[in-house]
Amino acid sequence: MTRNLIAGLAAMAAVALLLSVARQSPALKAKGVRLLSWSPPMRWFAALMVPGSLAIAWMAAQAKPSEATTAAIVAACFLVGAAYLANSVFLYRVWWTTEGIGSAHPFGRTTFIPWSGVTNARYVGSVQAFYIEGDGRRVWYSPMQSGLPSLHRYLRSRAGIDLTNFTEAVAHHE
Repeated sequence: MTRNLIAGLAAMAAVALLLSVARQSPALKAKGVRLLSWSPPMRWFAALMVPGSLAIAWMAAQAKPSEATTAAIVAACFLVGAAYLANSVFLYRVWWTTEGIGSAHPFGRTTFIPWSGVTNARYVGSVQAFYIEGDGRRVWYSPMQSGLPSLHRYLRSRAGIDLTNFTEAVAHHE
C-alpha cells in the first residue's frame, strides 16, 4: 500500500510539473511574437497520460509470465506515446514574428526561418503535421494547435512561394 501511495504522489508531482512547464517562457511573451498553443483540454489530457501510462506499466508488470511479452509491448507503447505527447504539448514551442517563424525545442535548441528564406510549406498526411521549410531547416507544427488560421493567413501574405497544395490542406483543417 505504501508503494501505491508513493506512486500516486509521484504521478501527481509529474502532472504538476508538466502543467507548470506549460506556461510560456518570458522570451516568447515579447511584443509582436505570436505563439501557437494547445487548448487547455489537450494540456490536461497530455498531463494525465503520464500517470495513466505509468499505471498501465505497473499493471503490465503484474502480468503472468506467459503474457509478459505482450504486456511489456503494451506498456512500452503507452510510455513512449505519453512521453512524445508530453514533449509535443509542454516542451516544443512554435512562434512567428514579422521577421520569420521559429520553434523552440527541449534543452534550448531553437530553429528560426526568416520569411524571405521560406522555400516550401507542406502538410504531411502520414504524420498529420504541417511544416515550413527554408535554409535547410524545418519548423513542424500540429493542425490541432490553436492559432493556425492566423499563422496561415500571415504565411500566405509573406511567403513568395507557390502554396497551392498547402492551401488545400489548410482549408481542410481550418
